[in-house]
Amino acid sequence: MKNILELILSFGEFSCSYMVLVSQDLKIKWINKALEKQGYRLSSVRDKSCHEVFKETAYCNEFAITEAFNMHRMVKEERNGYKTISFPIKRDNKVDYVLFMSSRLKEEGPVPPNLKSRLDESEKRFYDLALCSGDFVWEVDRNGKYIYASAGVKKIMGYSPKEIVGKSPFYFMPKDEARKIRLIFGKISSLKKPIVDLENSNLRKDGKEIILLTNGVPILDESGSLEGYRGVDKDITEKKKSEQEIKESEEKLKALFNYSRDMYYVLDKERNMTFCSPQSKALLGYTPEYMKKNWSRLGFSGNQARPDKRNTPYLLELLAKNRKKVLLEINEIVLKDGNGKIKDILGIARNITPDKESEDFTIIQRDIGFAFSVSKTLKEAMALFLEKLMSIDEIDCGGIYLVDNEVKELELIHHVGLPASFIKETTSYKFKSSQYRIVMKSQPIFTRYDRLSVRKDNQKKKEGIKAIAVLPITFQDNVIACLNVASHTQEMFSEQTRLVITNLVSQLGEIIVRFNTLDQLEKAKDFSEKIIETAPLFIVGLDVKGDIVLFNNVAEKISGYKKDEVIGKNWFLKFIKEGDKVPVEKVFRSLLESESENTYTNPIIVRDGKELMMNWSNSIIKDDQGNIESVIALGEDITLKLKYEQEREKLTEELKQRVSELERFHNLTVGRELRMIELKKKIKELQARLEVQK
Repeated sequence: MKNILELILSFGEFSCSYMVLVSQDLKIKWINKALEKQGYRLSSVRDKSCHEVFKETAYCNEFAITEAFNMHRMVKEERNGYKTISFPIKRDNKVDYVLFMSSRLKEEGPVPPNLKSRLDESEKRFYDLALCSGDFVWEVDRNGKYIYASAGVKKIMGYSPKEIVGKSPFYFMPKDEARKIRLIFGKISSLKKPIVDLENSNLRKDGKEIILLTNGVPILDESGSLEGYRGVDKDITEKKKSEQEIKESEEKLKALFNYSRDMYYVLDKERNMTFCSPQSKALLGYTPEYMKKNWSRLGFSGNQARPDKRNTPYLLELLAKNRKKVLLEINEIVLKDGNGKIKDILGIARNITPDKESEDFTIIQRDIGFAFSVSKTLKEAMALFLEKLMSIDEIDCGGIYLVDNEVKELELIHHVGLPASFIKETTSYKFKSSQYRIVMKSQPIFTRYDRLSVRKDNQKKKEGIKAIAVLPITFQDNVIACLNVASHTQEMFSEQTRLVITNLVSQLGEIIVRFNTLDQLEKAKDFSEKIIETAPLFIVGLDVKGDIVLFNNVAEKISGYKKDEVIGKNWFLKFIKEGDKVPVEKVFRSLLESESENTYTNPIIVRDGKELMMNWSNSIIKDDQGNIESVIALGEDITLKLKYEQEREKLTEELKQRVSELERFHNLTVGRELRMIELKKKIKELQARLEVQK
């Protein structure tokens, strides 16, 4: 909000319109230079009531400002020869300020011929900039050179606005990137289309390459000729880096899947095998193609007769191709569609014929892998991981620490088997502590606790730990976390236990990074959903068929319908009355074909049968391949506004009629009085003549 407010105020100094920034208590916080030329001074009017300073002038309208605060929306009107706009400035769904703007509809005296076009362009530029939420706001001329750059360019590109202005955006791109983007932009500008989510590489002033997401709108003159573009650039370098890391992580997990010793398979709802991993060859001696054709003949009947047990592991003994018996442990997960019907069954077959000890460790590894697959957050995944580790006989307590690189500290995120008094002393380890230095050496340690070269206080001695393992967890050669496990009964961990723990920890780095990335993406998704649900507008999303896919809380409140009553229903059949369906659907199809934003006003029918007039702002949403996915419409209920306007027009007409009647009455009354005066005058003259004759 701070960047947007600074942008508004800096732009306002060059505006011909009168601008006043008002806080919630209707106190003046700022006025622009246009008002100072009218005799007002910011130092004199700051923190004073707008009513006290401007009274009934058109420079400030207390009623319109109050409505903008209360209704969380822009208020436009014309009064006393002025066009006025009250624009709410929001933060966290709360209006902190209202910017009141006014400009004359008709100028007294000589009017420059291009004044109106300058005012319209000034107002348009303000709203284009004010509604942008990116970091670097810009404008280029018809030659593609910057004529305006906001202060945000310094943070993103390292250049000041002065260094940017006069240069082309392609000047800051690598040569190959400049050629590619120049062709794309040339095609867009030739069609005078908006720039939508155009990714492009740029070189910062320090030489570092960054990725920007560019959005912009064409600037057209009165004849429709292209004058330039204005828009916003957002730095998405870190986002693209995270996406690449996730992709690489998924590829590694896929490789692990392909080279796993377990056999993975997929069954349809009739239990026909549709996929089998290459591990079937090593496990049973049969190729995946043979397994798919002979699945049921080999004896994989599974839990088909027990649908309530389909997610329960079971044992299955089969004859391999070499006629040897193989004991498999089968885990099957039922995957259902949106209607709760079985879609597929995902199965994992594992050979559990080795000796019991190896079997126990294998099961632990499997359970941990399964725990990761069902976990939604990093903390949940690490809790399940530690829980499974505790099933190893030699281990009875432990904890997982994350490395905070900013403050250089180890922070405990989960622990098992240790009392609160002990945990209180070991919640975190600072940069200079022995524990921190040991972990950052990136070497696993298996030893007796009394041999560990760390400070031993009385509390730790009382805890009675004997064997301990400290295993740094790395990702791309960087220590990102640490696993500590210990035993109160064993003096030292066995070789088998060491091997199992080391193998498990070797995979934890990617798991932790993946969950951290997913947590961040989930937070971003939650934030977007929260904005939609808390926005003070009727928000509805339609797929390309016109079926409803999004319906926010305000939409529920205005329409009277709940989300589950309308999601999946056709918007035009549900909300549009018969006589309006054809023109409204025509506007919808036109929007899909042009792929550009538009506005439209039409009535809808709500649950109680009432008709509401809605003003819509429509936008296109595309998928990763550039295909149109849906249309998002933001609606404002203007029913009462139209009603008030009609009543105001009616009242105005009545007042005019009343004034006309008063004028006629006045004329009749005054005329009669004048005639009486004239008559009295003539009577006096006649009396005077009679006196003379006498």
